[in-house]
Amino acid sequence: MLRGFTPPFQAELYRHQRFGAPAPPNSLILVIFLLLMAAFLMNHRLEKF
Repeated sequence: MLRGFTPPFQAELYRHQRFGAPAPPNSLILVIFLLLMAAFLMNHRLEKF
């Protein structure tokens, strides 16, 4: 309907998807670190019971 019109948030989301598709290394390391911490905490909590 509004073919040439894109709201600012949609354009921001589109630009983030375009240029943020290859994740930056520091955020990837942060995600892996958070997953390891979560797994360690779950393992520690399971060992207590």
